[in-house]
Amino acid sequence: MADKKDNKVKKLKKGFRINVGHLIFVFIFIYILVFVINYLSKDHISIYTVTDYSIADDNIFTGFIIRDEALVNTDKAGYITYYAAAGSKIAKNSPVFSINEGDKAAELIRENGKQEITENDYQNIRNRIDDYIRGFDRSDFAKLYDFKSQLNMQIFEAQTNVRSADYDALAEALSKGGVDLSSSEYAGIVTMTFDNMGDITTKNITSKAFDKDSYSVTRLTTGDLVEKGAKAYRVVKSDTWSIVLKPDEKQLEKFKDLTSADIILSKYGIKINVPVKCFERDGENFVRLSLGRYVSNYINDRYLDVEVNFNNASGLKIPNSAITQKDFYIIPEEYITKGGNSDKPGIIMIEYDENGKEQMKFQTADIYYKKDNNCYVDMSHIETGTVLVKKDSKKRYTISKKGSLKGVYNVNEGYFKFRRIEVLFDNDDYSVVKADTEYGLRIYDHIVSDVSTAIDEELIY
Repeated sequence: MADKKDNKVKKLKKGFRINVGHLIFVFIFIYILVFVINYLSKDHISIYTVTDYSIADDNIFTGFIIRDEALVNTDKAGYITYYAAAGSKIAKNSPVFSINEGDKAAELIRENGKQEITENDYQNIRNRIDDYIRGFDRSDFAKLYDFKSQLNMQIFEAQTNVRSADYDALAEALSKGGVDLSSSEYAGIVTMTFDNMGDITTKNITSKAFDKDSYSVTRLTTGDLVEKGAKAYRVVKSDTWSIVLKPDEKQLEKFKDLTSADIILSKYGIKINVPVKCFERDGENFVRLSLGRYVSNYINDRYLDVEVNFNNASGLKIPNSAITQKDFYIIPEEYITKGGNSDKPGIIMIEYDENGKEQMKFQTADIYYKKDNNCYVDMSHIETGTVLVKKDSKKRYTISKKGSLKGVYNVNEGYFKFRRIEVLFDNDDYSVVKADTEYGLRIYDHIVSDVSTAIDEELIY
């Protein structure tokens, strides 16, 4: 009997199969995970674009004005009449004022003078009014009194025909009429504005002089009633004057480095360079600015705002956090040459083979600065004590001298490259550096804003 066939189907065990798609996914996942972890664990690099910039270190002070001036008082009481306009220059012994009980002086002047006003007189008066309108400043109230005094004097002269040449005749007429003229003992600029600070000088000044609460001003004009011994006028005897400043400690240190300074005087915006001198009085520090012009512009001012320019620089603006120092070898320029397969500068070094025989090797050298016939050369690939030989000469030089340069890291080419800078001005946050220097920065260069994240010559990741 034929054997019966075994109809049972046997299942074979499946072998382990690798799913390529899953494997690729795992590898990509691991790569991304490692990349993210690596990225999060590293310091992030912040890039700063260099821009051109102008910066000024200006400080504004309220200065105290000191002039060579004299006060003249009245010798009797009465109504005062002036014969000189405020702000005008007077000669020694020229008449300035008189005092009488009524309008006797004016009556005598009219009787002895010509009262007809010419067209030229009218034009001069109009010109003075136009000048005042053009320079009108609401904040300068004292200037209004000067204008009033000057205008009154101009009208007075026009009505009476009193001119400088007529003063002798006027004095004689007034004297015959019983009016005494008071003449000036000094030549200078006269004003009828006075304050309570005129006796302060650089020899007795204190910080109290800068307290405006204790400051008072008096102004007189023709027709005012004055007492005996009252102030009649003030005359400034010299064009030389001073502005005293009261700086804080930080400002004082800046002044100590100066012998002169560029300043701007308020009101008229006058710009001038003046000598600077620091001095001390009773333990207090002051600064004196000496001027030889413009005293007439500020004859009635005791306090004046002054803008002092300590530094003024134009260049490239960079953050201070980007600035660092780097050491270099200092090599005489005569040992720098060209060789190899490029035109790059380099040095010829002395090396020894295994038998102790001298060999000459050309090594490229990155130069970062030149000064006094010396080159500041990058220290990479060069060791202290390396002996150099001058091309076509037996002269040798052993590398040992080092120097430090201030600079930043440029990343224009995708790696950290040191660039030397020359700081023109700096403050707490930024510096202004010289533009387009050799081996330096250019406008729109990209630099690392935080130097702590830079690694010299490394690629940016």
